[in-house]
Parts: sequence; C-alpha cells; structure tokens
Amino acid sequence: MENCNCSKGTNIVGSILEVIISIILAVVVGVLFSNGVITTLTNFVIIALVTSVISLLILISSLYIANIIEGCQIKKCTNRINTSLLVSSIGGIIVGAIALTISIATATIASILAVSFVTFFFIWNLLSIISLILCLSK
Repeated sequence: MENCNCSKGTNIVGSILEVIISIILAVVVGVLFSNGVITTLTNFVIIALVTSVISLLILISSLYIANIIEGCQIKKCTNRINTSLLVSSIGGIIVGAIALTISIATATIASILAVSFVTFFFIWNLLSIISLILCLSK
C-alpha cells in the first residue's frame, strides 16, 4: 500500500478565482439579456442543466475511483475540487430547474435573475471541471 501525504485542504485561491470569473460573466450575460441582445435562452438553460448533472456524476465517480485506486494524485485532486464542483453542480441543477419552470422573457426581473444565476453556476461548473482535469493531468 502506498503511503502518501494527501492534502485534504481545498484550493481556496482557485475557488475564489472561479467564483469571481463566474460572477463577471453572469453579470455580462444578464445585462445582454435584459437589453434584448440575447433573446432565447431555453437551449442554454437545458445545456447548463445537463452539464450540472454530468459534472455531479463525474464527481461521484471520481470520489469512488479515488477510494479504490491506491494513488495519491487522484485523492489530492478530488479533495481540492470536490466542494467547488459539488456546490456548482447542485446549484446549477436547482437554478436550471427553476429557470425552466418560469417563462424566460426579457422584460421580467425574475427571468433576468434566473438567466444570470444559470450562467453563474454553469461557468463555475465548467471552471471546476477544468480545474479537476488540470489537476489530474499533472
């Protein structure tokens, strides 16, 4: 059995950077949507919802594999990324389902907020998956 010192800490700087980038892009998409530049976003919401479900499955499978394999790298990566990926996945599923239930029209504040939150969780989710892939490739 391999004896390694697997870090249980999270990557705070990377997570904060992911959240900041997600907030900036969510504000940009919200402003563009409220001004009518982006008109139909139903397909985007469905894609964001499916991506959240897939990333949740990736998280569950990577945690399962990390417990089976005796390598330290996958344990280190899943310990660093799991909180960020879990929050972005569950948030994306909840907000995506809410956004699909309301009518997405550019005139309402609820739809503008829903589109902004879906964008926030979608971008955060993608950045978390990229962080996991980059960590595993080291």
